Amino acid sequence: MHNLKDETERFCEFLELFLSPLGIPNSDELLTNSNINNYVDICIELRDSGRLGRCHTMDLFHFTNTMIQLLKAFEADPCIGWGEGIDGGDTSGLSELMHLGLGYALIYECDASAFDTDRLRALAAVARMKYSSFKATVSASSLGEDELISFVQTRRGFLPLEIYDDEAMQDNYKLTYKGEHCHSFKQLAGTLLNRAKWRNIEHSYLRGILGAESNDELKEVIISPENCTTVAKVLSLDLDSYIGMLQSLELEYKKHAIENKYKNARGLPSKVTAADIKSDEGRVTPSDFIELAKTVGRTHPNYKANKKLMGVLLNNGTEIGVEINTSKTVNLWINTSQKNTILELFIKAEYGTTSPSEPNYGRHSALRIYSQLAWDPVVKLTIKSIRDARVVINQLK
Repeated sequence: MHNLKDETERFCEFLELFLSPLGIPNSDELLTNSNINNYVDICIELRDSGRLGRCHTMDLFHFTNTMIQLLKAFEADPCIGWGEGIDGGDTSGLSELMHLGLGYALIYECDASAFDTDRLRALAAVARMKYSSFKATVSASSLGEDELISFVQTRRGFLPLEIYDDEAMQDNYKLTYKGEHCHSFKQLAGTLLNRAKWRNIEHSYLRGILGAESNDELKEVIISPENCTTVAKVLSLDLDSYIGMLQSLELEYKKHAIENKYKNARGLPSKVTAADIKSDEGRVTPSDFIELAKTVGRTHPNYKANKKLMGVLLNNGTEIGVEINTSKTVNLWINTSQKNTILELFIKAEYGTTSPSEPNYGRHSALRIYSQLAWDPVVKLTIKSIRDARVVINQLK
């Protein structure tokens, strides 16, 4: 296989011609900012050992798929002229490596969103077979998706993917306080046990010194506060950093517990209404009136958080509309059929029948979504006090 380092650098130099208008001035910066070298190294390790660090394989899928499409575009477009302007512009080695990385991602993520030709070429690379031989074999066998992956995994050249914890393998081991690497106690315990494995420390030894009878119990006691100094000593952890991580995780758990405790608080009904805390002569606001109306009804299902008018559906099926952008008085809309001699005392205006064909709607525009108030005759009531609000609601309920 070609010298992949040189091949990658030549590819980036060529790619730089197309990306320089985006503000990347040279190929060295392109290599650094795009992490191309890093992902190529990951693919090389996959090729040689089948090992992958704890980066998610979907990241590898997106990178390799993108690289393959770029390589194909450069090779297929005569206007780009890949290989003509740069000495040694062959990308077969880099392309093969990207197909191998893509193949691992396809197998372990079960994502078939790559083009069929790329998918087969990628699986052939993982099986360490020539693409022509692989394609002929699977085509002749008419293998399904699961059968195809099983076929690849049984090939002699296939190396099963081994996910390793690169964080746990660091010699100078310091956990960050922000939870960048560990998002739960379970994950932290797994990282610590991975570190023990890397340092050839048996679980049986850890169970003995930490007083755990099983591996499941070991996962609990290895992160307990009373074992902090022991675990840090055995696993060569930075003690302050380790305790800081435990504290950070515990604070995060308590934060979620508090959020869950109060998440339904806004939806709980009040044990008192405006009528309980205001005198009968007290001024009624739209929010007061809605609060009183909800004792015999609920927010209308059609209400869409309009800032000017809110619909309320009473328990008896009556629709009412309350203007909510006023503060001194309550303007209430009801169907004319609800009018009686008592409610006539509060009438401010009356409106006849209208229809969608009328050039002027002639009433509050927010009433359109309520069937009893949209087109039928309606009246507008003005309500000023808590007493008046009680009277009106009693007449409507």
